[in-house]
Amino acid sequence: MGETRVVAVEGHDGAGKSSVARILADRLNARYVRPFGPPVGAQLSALRDVGAFDEMLTVARRAIHDAVSTAAAPLVVSDRHWVTVLTMAALRVGDLTSDWFPLPDTVVLWTDVQTTRRRHLQRGESPSALDRDVRYCAAFRRVSRELGLPLLDTTHRTPAETADEVAAVLGLAHRPYALP
Repeated sequence: MGETRVVAVEGHDGAGKSSVARILADRLNARYVRPFGPPVGAQLSALRDVGAFDEMLTVARRAIHDAVSTAAAPLVVSDRHWVTVLTMAALRVGDLTSDWFPLPDTVVLWTDVQTTRRRHLQRGESPSALDRDVRYCAAFRRVSRELGLPLLDTTHRTPAETADEVAAVLGLAHRPYALP
């Protein structure tokens, strides 16, 4: 098989990444991966909390590599990737080792804090877990701006509408990929 193209759909919790990434993968006949799903996400958070950033980067890179290589497809849509790692640990691109490059085509999804909180509550999440929302909403906007990444506001868009916009922004519209 040829080289795999990876598209990263990034954003804070509640921004709509998972829904958008799944729709995008389906429409493009691509593979959907979630490299930081359980138990990796919890492991990354624990490493961040003790300041073990080098180990955090190693675990994240391995999880991404494993998810993409296991997908075995010409196009992979990743629900979280490198921007999440930078945002979680307040790191910069210069902190990434050479094995992270080239970075994938990336779009960052964002929504306002009120919509984020409403979406969390609709998913049955505890209000006590929502305290981080203000910080992460701002952090993903900041990282997107600093890195010149497309930032798409999902506040008043459906996941399907956002998936269409992601495809257009990343030049993926009308280009379904053939899976093996």
